[in-house]
Amino acid sequence: MMLHKLRRAMVAPEREPLKREVEVDEFFVGGVEEGHEGRGPGAKKSLCAVAVEVRGRGSGRVRLSVLEDASWRSLGAFVEATTAAWTVVHTDGWPGYNGLRKAGYDHQPRSQRRRR
Repeated sequence: MMLHKLRRAMVAPEREPLKREVEVDEFFVGGVEEGHEGRGPGAKKSLCAVAVEVRGRGSGRVRLSVLEDASWRSLGAFVEATTAAWTVVHTDGWPGYNGLRKAGYDHQPRSQRRRR
């Protein structure tokens, strides 16, 4: 069932870019590795990015990609390849997203720190 939902949400990359309001995040894919903790050097996990259109209380179209690293070069290229200019882009506070405003997006970072 989940696979069918993902197939419906994903569209061919040559179709029109995501627009209006989009949430972008990076994450690691990979399971538990014997003898290795975390995601540092030596881990066999893949860094990926996801962009999801915000549609009210639900989600719209989705774009996924494997990234080389979490730098502006990689994250910026992902956003530019998947998202229309002038779109509102919500991210966490990761510095790799800092170039979005300069690249023509309405960047709205959200801090992940707990409020005290």
